[in-house]
Amino acid sequence: MRDPIVVDITDNSSVGEVRRLATASGRRIGLPDEVTERIALVATEMATNVVKHASEGLFLIGKDDGAGDKLELLALDNGPGIVDLARAMTDGHSTSGTPGTGLGAVSRHAGFFQIYSRPKHGTAVLSRFGGSGTAAREGAVSVPFHGEEVNGDGWGAKAVNGTRSVMVVDGLGHGQSAHEAAVAACTAFKNAKGHPTDVMTTVHDALRPTRGAAVAISEMSGNTLRFCGVGNISATIIDATARRSAVSLHGIVGHQMREAREFTYPWSSDSTLIMHSDGIGTRWDLDAYPGLLGRDAVLIAAVLWKDHRRHNDDSTVVVSQAAP
Repeated sequence: MRDPIVVDITDNSSVGEVRRLATASGRRIGLPDEVTERIALVATEMATNVVKHASEGLFLIGKDDGAGDKLELLALDNGPGIVDLARAMTDGHSTSGTPGTGLGAVSRHAGFFQIYSRPKHGTAVLSRFGGSGTAAREGAVSVPFHGEEVNGDGWGAKAVNGTRSVMVVDGLGHGQSAHEAAVAACTAFKNAKGHPTDVMTTVHDALRPTRGAAVAISEMSGNTLRFCGVGNISATIIDATARRSAVSLHGIVGHQMREAREFTYPWSSDSTLIMHSDGIGTRWDLDAYPGLLGRDAVLIAAVLWKDHRRHNDDSTVVVSQAAP
């Protein structure tokens, strides 16, 4: 989810705004009327649940990054959470004196539905419309600094001959100049060839006319992840036996990059890569999120974004899971 519409949910009046914006977004990307009607119902239920159970939260509306005809809705809160998810999904169960059909209706009417909740730490609900209805193994949440119209962060992903590559870029500062650097990096990454060091050199040249950026590039192929990073983009490789932080060098891509050095790490069928800009705090620990890695990649990114975003910068979390 790239540059989503973000709505602060503060009271019942926010629910109508969420419904209107979600429905309009569905129409904008060409979804049929039958689907936009379901979007209206699901958005209403998701936002209403935030008001009822958490008092306030955030609602994100955006296109799925893998295709232009898929819409994603995210409801995020830091409320009391849900102790028994299975019971909460059952029609007729309610903790607020209502009929208790909200989550059940969401799950039935969305093309894809998933939820993650931690008692005393809040809930994240993802609904997706269009596409295959299966969980995404790669996805992101990338949101500009509050009050900015453009995002100084960016990310890209591509697959060539079975090799998957992912890039995260954070343009220096925020606003238009940072956005221009991020766009230039994403364009160069998309067209560049070679291993991460080669791609980094191409991106470096493309960013010379801009203010520069922090950039990290990961390439996954076979049992190896190749990584090249310059600046403060964080990357963590997680599997069943270890968690490794990839090494980034100091510098500014486009200006003060002494070298593009590549590091290699083990990569297997149960590996997950989490990359994020410095708009996300680095002290997150997945041990505090039981079961999260089994969720959709966008939902994983959303939960980490919700709990660890800084409020004074653009913020991006990208999750890429190995093919099963």
